[in-house]
Amino acid sequence: PHYPGLSSLATSLVSVNDDDDTAYIYLNHKDKDVRLHSVLACMELFYIYAPEPPWNEDEIIEIFQQMIRQLGNLATCIPNDASVSNQVHQYEAYFRILEQLSEVKIGVVLVDLVRTEQAPHALETLCELIKTILTCV
Repeated sequence: PHYPGLSSLATSLVSVNDDDDTAYIYLNHKDKDVRLHSVLACMELFYIYAPEPPWNEDEIIEIFQQMIRQLGNLATCIPNDASVSNQVHQYEAYFRILEQLSEVKIGVVLVDLVRTEQAPHALETLCELIKTILTCV
């Protein structure tokens, strides 16, 4: 499917820094909330565009690697601590990522990349995703 407004959002979420072609502006932003919300936006776009994501293989791997890093933060997040409202918000965001993984089966995209051998780091990323989920949940 083609969604003009969403395709430009998908492109900007994985845009790279002009000075460094490997530094994704939003996925590797210095602010952790920007990184978290960038991953959330990517998860929603995976849902909308399923079964064909709007990114190339390298961009998909980078999205999954940042998602793994974000889910790794789940181990240190305290969902019931009302005194830290930011942690409650972050916990809800991590939960939404896990929901998208389970309901939309976004991880299948990685399995397809491994099966077709289109991305060299797909298997490594898939294993890391599974390990992170088992460790943090």
